[in-house]
Amino acid sequence: MKTNLLFILAALFLFTSCASFTGFQTGRTSGKGNMVLTGSINMQGDRPEINTESTRLNRGRAILEIHTQHGIGENTDIGLKLSTAGIFSVDVKQQIVGGKDRKFAVSTGLAFGSSLFVALYSQVPLYLSFHPQKNLAFYVNPRLTTYNYNVFGANDFTFYRSGSAGVLFGERIKVGIDLSYSQIPIDFGLNSDADIFSIGLGVKVPLIDKR
Repeated sequence: MKTNLLFILAALFLFTSCASFTGFQTGRTSGKGNMVLTGSINMQGDRPEINTESTRLNRGRAILEIHTQHGIGENTDIGLKLSTAGIFSVDVKQQIVGGKDRKFAVSTGLAFGSSLFVALYSQVPLYLSFHPQKNLAFYVNPRLTTYNYNVFGANDFTFYRSGSAGVLFGERIKVGIDLSYSQIPIDFGLNSDADIFSIGLGVKVPLIDKR
């Protein structure tokens, strides 16, 4: 059982180190020629549950993350994300509903990430937001993730759902609070899973603003 615990904790370390769970994203894109930098600090915790023996292990840590997005079209962004948890990812975001002055906005996209090529993941996010005022936005970011990892020579592939929700304050420079949650199955021959959650504080700053 102790060996299985080591497997689970190693896999959990990869999950929390290699997949992005944070949000800070509305349904709007940056606009053609514009560039936005998002920086955040996120307190992340996890709770692996080994259902066969009702064992629970808890831990927490602070993760710094930066995400740059560049508008290559009026409704299309490309982005790069890095974090102190070892995340490196690239993403594309495409706005499909709403304009820059509409109260509702919806975007979707695709992201690919890794951590030193030990684990690889892909995500399909959906960005939904409501903008009651120019300086206020509420958002929800559900995501579907596929994950391929290697722990002690054991390879596994898994699929899971996650999501973020939060609020952003400000018109040009935005400050936000983000809540994220994921439930990830961990195999290794056990009936087990892991709850991963985080709360973060972030700021979005325009690096290039042509509006």
